[in-house]
This record gives sequence, C-alpha cells and structure tokens, in this order.
Amino acid sequence: MAASDRARPVCETQADALLAALTPFRRLALAVSGGPDSTALLLLVAAWRARRTDPPDIHVLTVDHGLRPEAAAEARTVTALCERLGLSCRILTSTAPKPSANRQAAARDLRRGLLVTACADLAVEALVLAHHLDDQAETFLLRLARGSGVYGLAAMPARGLWHDGNGACVTVLRPLLAVSKASLVATCSAAGEAYAEDPSNEDPAYARTRLRQLMPALAGEGLDAATLAATAARLASAAAAIDGQVDAVMASCAVFHPAGPVRLSVEALALLPREALLRLFARVLADVGGEAYSPRLVRLEGFVDRLAAREIAQSTLSGVVARRCGEEIAFWREPGRDGL
Repeated sequence: MAASDRARPVCETQADALLAALTPFRRLALAVSGGPDSTALLLLVAAWRARRTDPPDIHVLTVDHGLRPEAAAEARTVTALCERLGLSCRILTSTAPKPSANRQAAARDLRRGLLVTACADLAVEALVLAHHLDDQAETFLLRLARGSGVYGLAAMPARGLWHDGNGACVTVLRPLLAVSKASLVATCSAAGEAYAEDPSNEDPAYARTRLRQLMPALAGEGLDAATLAATAARLASAAAAIDGQVDAVMASCAVFHPAGPVRLSVEALALLPREALLRLFARVLADVGGEAYSPRLVRLEGFVDRLAAREIAQSTLSGVVARRCGEEIAFWREPGRDGL
C-alpha cells in the first residue's frame, strides 16, 4: 500500500494544535498556489477560523507568475475556492521578463518578492506558508549535497522573516512542518477539493525532483522524512546556541556606525569557535551589505581565512569590503551598491 493510501487527513484537534502559532496575529495572509499543500492549508485555516470566537482577518494571496500557461487558470481556481470559503483573495502578477534558465528558482524568487510586497500593502502581520515535513527533508538533503554548515542544515524554521530588498519585510509562519505531504493530499481528498499539480515537480532536470525520487530508497535505510526533519531540528537547536554566543560578542565588541560600516576587534574574534566565527561574519555581511541570502559556506570560509592570514588584509564578499588593519577589522558596503 502506498504511503498516500495510508495517510489520514489532518483532524480538527491536530489542526488546532498546528495553527496555535497563528493566534497572536490579528491580520494574516496565506500564500496559496492551488497545489495540494497550500490548498490543504487554506481549508485547514478557513475551518480553524470558523471555530474561533474572535477570528483574525485572513487575506489569501495567489501568484500568477506567467511561467506556465496553466498559472492563470490555477489562480482563478484559488479565487473561486476562497469565495466559497468566505475569504478575500488577491491574484499577484508580474511584468518581469521570463527567465531563460533555472525557472524553478526564478519563479520562487519572483513569488517571494510579490508576496512580501503584497503583505506590506495589506499591512498584514504575518504570512502563512504551506511547507511540510517532506519539504523539510528535501531541503536538508539539498543543503547537505551543497556542503552547507550548521545553519544551512537547520533547514526551514517554523517562524522566520522575509524581505524584498526594498525595505518591505514580513514575518513568515510554517505551521505544517510536522505534517507529511500525503496527509495534506488526504486532507484535500476528504474535503472533496481538487488541486493543481505543477509538472515541473516531476522534472528530473531539477535536483529537488531527483532527491524526491530517492526518498523511498532512503526511507528503506532508515532515512525517512521524519528522521531527516528531526536531524534538521537538532541542528537548528545547535544554531540557536551559536547565535547566543554571537549575540554576546556583537553586543560587547562590535561598533556600528550610523551610516552602515561596522568595526570588530580581532582579539574578541580569536576567542570564538570556528562555527561561531563564521556565523558572526555572515551576520555582519548581512547587516552591512543587505543581501537576502548568506554566501555559500566555502566562500565565507575563504573570506574569513584571508582576513585571518595577515595583519594587513582586505577582501570582498556579498557586496561588502572588509579590511583588517592590525587588531581591528572594518566592514563597509562596496562602492556602487544600492542603499539599504
């Protein structure tokens, strides 16, 4: 019997526990693509909201990125379902040129930017996403294959922050990380709701698809989605402990100029374990350079090592120039970069 045949839909009690993270917010947005994961999220949140005596405002956002001919029809289907559930829905579109390569990544970045901008426009307090247990396991494997460190392998947090690079940001919530995709499909089936399937999810040209196809064999060796996600959660705990150490050093030894540059004491850095040192540099790069993503671990390691090798040294990474002069390192934004 296939896993999807054995899976049970998310019940009311389970849904209330999963969606408890939404209760502090009075104005929420849901990202709904029309696929089984986000359709199940929409159904669960609508039912959860109906059970509450003081429900929050819910705004559904769906993206028609124009990268597939079916996208427009899928967005209209989401709108129709929202009308039946009594929720408002906004279709987000873009006039950006279509990418010629790496379409999945381009679609993801486009969708993220549109969602953050829409959340700012609607003044919502948090954006709810439908990432689930299988997504977490696949993300862990993808980052493992790329040689990620502790922070990359911690995978997706249940609560995080997205920004669009133009000053807009929003809290993101992932309440379904403990739920399997099969359970979400079963939730849609139990409600009698159809959902769309993105054919690119079955395209072996993408690394995530190839890893997904390996999951049954890995599960046979004990590396099922739950085990991989649990490992990611343990690494997230380790990352949080390292962040605490980095916070203490930043508070006591970092000097922040109002215009953006930062100065650090080499003596204070020398006391940090390697993993904490790398995290501190990644944090300073993000603060000074404003990049949405941390650099690849191998590039960050090279950057740190170049500055540690000599008392007079200079290196550039993520749009940030770092110059060591004796016992101090100064960081400033690379000339020509846009402002924060």
